[in-house]
Amino acid sequence: MEGNYAESLRQLQELNIYVEQNGLAWLSVLRDCVAGWFYIRLGHFDRVPKWLSSQTVSAVRQTLAGTGRPQLIWASCLLAQGRYAEMLALSERADAFYAEIGLWGARLHMHIMRAVCLFKTGDTSAAMDALYAAYDMSWQNGIVTPFVEQGKNMRTLIEAARHSALPFQADW
Repeated sequence: MEGNYAESLRQLQELNIYVEQNGLAWLSVLRDCVAGWFYIRLGHFDRVPKWLSSQTVSAVRQTLAGTGRPQLIWASCLLAQGRYAEMLALSERADAFYAEIGLWGARLHMHIMRAVCLFKTGDTSAAMDALYAAYDMSWQNGIVTPFVEQGKNMRTLIEAARHSALPFQADW
């Protein structure tokens, strides 16, 4: 988040070496999610681990049994690539899963990405509902990083929210 590409890349390489040298297969999902998040932000979709961006049913079943991070990375990739219908479908399945097992943070991220996606497709009303759901989950705890991560997409969405009738706190 500080913009130090070289240091971020070095840390990714260190994580990869650590996982491989210590035979920690259980950390490979986290390693791949971190790498996916990093490369999506840079627009290097070809470097996102393939299983994260897979659209196969087996990949969805595999990742839904995990902690929920793979769905967030996949959704982020779909959103960044402008594959809005796929992202919205994934967000519905993932949100139900997150709610069922209590992954509050992942659910917050998904609501935010859903709001951005809906706004990009022109469904401003549904976008405001999704944004407000995310806002309602986070504002009292001062959580802003998941919103900030959406960059200019969030700035545009927040500007639209300022003109909505939803009761956002002015300082938020």
